[in-house]
Amino acid sequence: MTAMTDAERREVAAKLRDMACRANPSWPALMDLLKCPGRAVAVQYLADLIEPDERTCRVVTEMRALSQTQDMHTKSCSSCGYVFGSEQHRQLLPGLGERVAINPVRIPKFCPNCGAKVVE
Repeated sequence: MTAMTDAERREVAAKLRDMACRANPSWPALMDLLKCPGRAVAVQYLADLIEPDERTCRVVTEMRALSQTQDMHTKSCSSCGYVFGSEQHRQLLPGLGERVAINPVRIPKFCPNCGAKVVE
């Protein structure tokens, strides 16, 4: 099943409440209301209504060399492409591979654009 928006979830909940107030709900009436072809699909639909699958994303890092000792790292959402920010990385000692982030990007727990939970 596809993920429901909060508005769709509220709409279905309102229809279910209305149905419960008007009559003694039957399986055929419930399946008709939910536009589901069978009981198992209707039960799964209700389970998704109660506890939707959590959408997740990962941080995608795009690196661009600024010089031999400096890089720019742009961090974005893998789900929608929202850019969390960019940070400059600088090599502390020439010849050593270790680089340090200058003004590191703070990655949120949830993407502010698509709402997916950031995991990694």
